[in-house]
Amino acid sequence: LAGLINNFADLAWVQNAFAGIQVCVCVLIFNATLKLMKNSVVDKPTAVIFVVVLIGSTVMDISPVWFILVAAVIGILLKNLEAKRS
Repeated sequence: LAGLINNFADLAWVQNAFAGIQVCVCVLIFNATLKLMKNSVVDKPTAVIFVVVLIGSTVMDISPVWFILVAAVIGILLKNLEAKRS
């Protein structure tokens, strides 16, 4: 399929179709993000993690894997502190 698309990639209607598809994919990703955020950001600590990762990923050129790993470690530490307080 990719080889077939490459043969027609220079046609205006194919380029326009892909432009529309890109916009649609962006909206779908945005909607999925909103749904995940509603289920994930449930208290102040998770809201802080969300904001820090959002700003950090926008400002810094760091692999998303690092944000995930650091957020996981922070989540584990926060839950352990919460359990000790209870």
